[in-house]
Amino acid sequence: MPRPANEQINDLIGFIIPLGYGAMGFYLIDSAPTFAASGILSEPVAQLLGGLFIGYSLLKIYWAYRRWLRNQKEQ
Repeated sequence: MPRPANEQINDLIGFIIPLGYGAMGFYLIDSAPTFAASGILSEPVAQLLGGLFIGYSLLKIYWAYRRWLRNQKEQ
């Protein structure tokens, strides 16, 4: 029997939202020289924050995948 639709949507959102975090991280890393030139952030800080966003997104995707596998085994 398939799982309820709201649980399937939650699983899908669990994969989509971390992609946004990864995109923000890529943007921070890619735009680090621009941020440094405008005085918003220094270049190393922007790159560090970008790396943290990317790392967090990978961790969240891993957790969502593990939850998805666990739900597949329960069926």
